[in-house]
Amino acid sequence: MNYASSDTGVWTKIQGIFSASSAYEWLRNNRPRQWGCSIIWKSPILPKVANFGWRYLINNAFPTGYEIYKRGVILVFRCYLCGSHIETIQHLLWDCKVILDFRHWIC
Repeated sequence: MNYASSDTGVWTKIQGIFSASSAYEWLRNNRPRQWGCSIIWKSPILPKVANFGWRYLINNAFPTGYEIYKRGVILVFRCYLCGSHIETIQHLLWDCKVILDFRHWIC
């Protein structure tokens, strides 16, 4: 080993020559698969419902007040519906009293 020389990066595709095209192809072939995504996108449900399910599968993909705050945007991040809790996806889907009352009303 020669510790005096600096490291050299080698792109293993297309004779070691890097290009945006070769990087894109490598990413397409080597990306991790999420178990739920193909189920959601290939199912016969409305696209807006599929989008909602997909966002729910990948954590924190909803632009709730708390998620916006974590990214440095200063807003009031109390729940717009009940005003008593921090607006997280957990709160909006399962804990918000207004949503719970609405669910009981429609069921």
